Amino acid sequence: MLHGGGFKLKDLGKFCEENWEEHSFKGKTPWVFVDEEKESFVSVIKAQGTPLANWKVKINYGIKTGYNPAFWISSEQYRNMVSRDENCKEILVPHLRGRNIKHYQIEWEGSYLINSHNGIKEEKLSPIDINDYLPIKEHLDAYYNRIEGRTDKSATPYNLRNCTYLRDFTQKKIIYSIQAKNPAFYLDTEGYYFNDKAFMIVGGHLGYLTAFFNSSLFRYCFFDDFPPIQGGNRELREVIFKRIPVKDVTDTEDAEYERRVMEIQQMKREGQSTEEKEHELDLMIFAHYGITDPEQQNKILQDAR
Repeated sequence: MLHGGGFKLKDLGKFCEENWEEHSFKGKTPWVFVDEEKESFVSVIKAQGTPLANWKVKINYGIKTGYNPAFWISSEQYRNMVSRDENCKEILVPHLRGRNIKHYQIEWEGSYLINSHNGIKEEKLSPIDINDYLPIKEHLDAYYNRIEGRTDKSATPYNLRNCTYLRDFTQKKIIYSIQAKNPAFYLDTEGYYFNDKAFMIVGGHLGYLTAFFNSSLFRYCFFDDFPPIQGGNRELREVIFKRIPVKDVTDTEDAEYERRVMEIQQMKREGQSTEEKEHELDLMIFAHYGITDPEQQNKILQDAR
């Protein structure tokens, strides 16, 4: 990109002659034009971390139904089914789409998933027998031709495909959308299920990781590693996530990060401003990475806005 109000296209040859530099591009690694000062800073940050692939965490995508109109239901449908048979609550779970996951926040649309899972053989968890939930079976029967024709149906057309990490949905986890314009991670302790447009991270030090992934430092150093897609979004691919080096914390430090993350999420639910609290987390992460220069801190914070 050429800057300067007085520049004219006919002067392009002269401009190039006066400003050319020689570089060597070797290997298969993609190259881009970068700010050398920023690149040097990011290298220092990356050198302090361990790739996420080597952390005690797992990353998995959400539930694939094979035919969403049958297995996603509204709040009204939920109430109707439960009013007829309260046992239906056992397999009707709050459900999110990727677009519902925001920065420290969930915008639930009142959707539920019919979690008629196929069991987990290794854990001796039996598949759901839909005959135990007749209001739900009647609902699915209206879509029988479509659900019977799925390539990923399991024990019966009424069951979802196999999911070996099914229990992880009810654990504490970080959830995020596969597509995002800015970092948008949520520490879920409510047991949300979600579709395959969102991912979850389960394992250790999730409070700290939520704060880090939502931080200005992550936005500045790592977010542009994800490929751009339409609408100004980035695609948060798992393979790239696993390569990101993150500096770990102690259990005690993680507990403090989690306390602050949960406080911010509660404030968001109550409609309160969290700008000051999020800034405090940014400063904690700066200190954790040894970023003490106020000018550098300000540069990172301004870039993230």
